[in-house]
Amino acid sequence: MKFRFFPRLTLPMFLRRILPQSLFGRSLLILVLPTILIQAVATHIFYSRHWESVSGWMANSLAGEIALLVHEMNGATPEKKSELIFFADKLMGITMTLEAADEEMQFLRSGRDVSPGFFDALAVRVNLPIALAMVDDDSTLSIRVKMNDEILHALVTRKRLVSSTTYIFIYWMMGTAFLLTAVALVFLRNQIRPIVRLSEVVEAFGKGLDDPGFKPQGAKEVRRAGHAFLHMRHRIERQITARMEMLAGISHDLRTPLTRLKLQLAMLGEKEAAADMQRDVTDMEHMISEYLDFVRGEGQEEPVRMVLRAAVEDILSRYASHGKPVPLTVEDGADGVQVFLRPHVFRRALTNIIDNALRYGKKDVRVVLCRKRQHAEICVDDGGEGIDKALREQVFRPFFRLDKSRNEHTGGVGLGLTISRDIIHAHGGDVILQDNPSGTGLRVLVRLPIASTAR
Repeated sequence: MKFRFFPRLTLPMFLRRILPQSLFGRSLLILVLPTILIQAVATHIFYSRHWESVSGWMANSLAGEIALLVHEMNGATPEKKSELIFFADKLMGITMTLEAADEEMQFLRSGRDVSPGFFDALAVRVNLPIALAMVDDDSTLSIRVKMNDEILHALVTRKRLVSSTTYIFIYWMMGTAFLLTAVALVFLRNQIRPIVRLSEVVEAFGKGLDDPGFKPQGAKEVRRAGHAFLHMRHRIERQITARMEMLAGISHDLRTPLTRLKLQLAMLGEKEAAADMQRDVTDMEHMISEYLDFVRGEGQEEPVRMVLRAAVEDILSRYASHGKPVPLTVEDGADGVQVFLRPHVFRRALTNIIDNALRYGKKDVRVVLCRKRQHAEICVDDGGEGIDKALREQVFRPFFRLDKSRNEHTGGVGLGLTISRDIIHAHGGDVILQDNPSGTGLRVLVRLPIASTAR
């Protein structure tokens, strides 16, 4: 019994659809998303704490300086005012001038929208009418304070109220995020490439295509998987070779006693028992020939890129030359489809299927060629009695025959569909039995992977 310390989390379906499906996209999301979240939280904390505290401190500091100058200016002598103006410019960076007050001027408190924090801080310290405005392309803050008979006009740079570290912080966060994303892209692409390469080689091997130039690369785990695949491929090839050699040897060794049996039966004459034995020997010889031909064909041929329509038309032309024409229908998109084929064994596989359709379907036999995404499909339809759904997988077993629809006196030895599916599997495809779409009979669907344009 397995115990889970943490419950298994399942994402909602709409999130699964929008999330990346590739390993590269998911790995990049795992690296970038936490970084973005951390930076967002850090930025929020910075603005809510640092920005408010620093901005408040700067506003209070400037408001205190302005309040001090107003206090000293109000009622001072002309010489004292000139001295204050000089030291304010030299020591505080505040440019001050005195303007005559216009009695008709409605000098009310205005400009709070310019800098609310500074306006409130100045209003608390200076109990006089004030006005704020931005001048010189919003780079300078204009401050006017109405005293008894004069207006104190002070100009300070906007930097006195805005911290430059804010922009530096934002630029730093954006720069590090961009740098991290760039490094992650390069690193992940280099790490994913060996995995993609391994999957391509594995897929090609499943289709019967060899890639002798493959070398495991990448991280230790990826190289380990690559070496495991190479060892597996070597063992499979060795087992296939051993099986072929064994079957070829058995088939060859059995031919000698079969030949002697045929000679002895021929000497017995036209006896009924001899005729029955002759038929059994003929069936055995046919069976051995089936195996031997298949082993020889599969072991010697290399896959060749071919146009599937041309290959199928070449096979069907032989039926037409023997007076048994089989019509071919090519649907849209399947005309120029290319696949990797071993021509001899593929001809054998498709011929077995068409022969069965002609023998047991009896009528309305036709071939349909179509394309479905990354696969090409060859559909062999007949108008016979069909095969019960419960028995459709069993007919692919060696030596299995349906007594009702596959009479042993008119049929073969029960290896036709077995060999056909074995051949198509070696091409990376499959053979599936279905109901004929017309409503009567059987459809044998041969599915083959389309050749990649990159090869």
